Amino acid sequence: MSDYKKKVIVDSMTMEEILKILADDSKFLQHKIDENKKKYRRFLNTTRKDRVFYNPLTYKSAAGFNYVIQFFKRAYDEKERDKLGVLYYIWFMKSEETNTGRKRGVYAVTVSRLSLGNQWTWHFTVYKPHFMDRYKERCLDDCSIPRLDAFHQFFLNNLKMSSSGRPSEKYPKGYWMACNEGLCLCNRLEGFTVEVATFVDYATAGIEKKQFAYDAKQAMLDIGFELNLPEENFDDFEEEQAICEERK
Repeated sequence: MSDYKKKVIVDSMTMEEILKILADDSKFLQHKIDENKKKYRRFLNTTRKDRVFYNPLTYKSAAGFNYVIQFFKRAYDEKERDKLGVLYYIWFMKSEETNTGRKRGVYAVTVSRLSLGNQWTWHFTVYKPHFMDRYKERCLDDCSIPRLDAFHQFFLNNLKMSSSGRPSEKYPKGYWMACNEGLCLCNRLEGFTVEVATFVDYATAGIEKKQFAYDAKQAMLDIGFELNLPEENFDDFEEEQAICEERK
């Protein structure tokens, strides 16, 4: 019985302990993906040429993790040969310290595997409840949206993110990561785990933050990806850049 308890997430666990259980629980995720692939391949015969997202699937494992899996049909001009794609993330409940005491909040996690020589290791990106609240407030303009609904929208709108590790002036241990809709303040935890603490939209980002986002976009273009920075928030910035170049 004691061994079983170690494999179920509880509030007293540290984030590192929870993520270790998640790594073990990943077989559940892979099983659910494999289980549904055949069903969604039948939908690939549609004549639509743009990307098509199917309704998300939700599952809960015995360990206490909630998995959201979303299959999609790749667009006609996407280079991948397999036109069936899949996106997924995980969420769970955990208590956290706030100004008014401990409260239970929703944490979301995106997962990938990194190859280090002959070994594979997990890369987790953990999104805190505070991040979701700031995204609702600063990007969606609607604080009444449930956190999970807000995160799902963020996830689909910002599938590609870029970071050069540029530090935050206000938070010395933090650094900025750029996405389509704004900037995410991050912290590095144990191993290859990243914690995403809060969100700043481009409309209110300062000139230094916009410089970072602009640089991140160029770096992504160099490797064949693109960040869709909102033009209306960067028009003045690019004009200033052009004037500075002329003065050199």
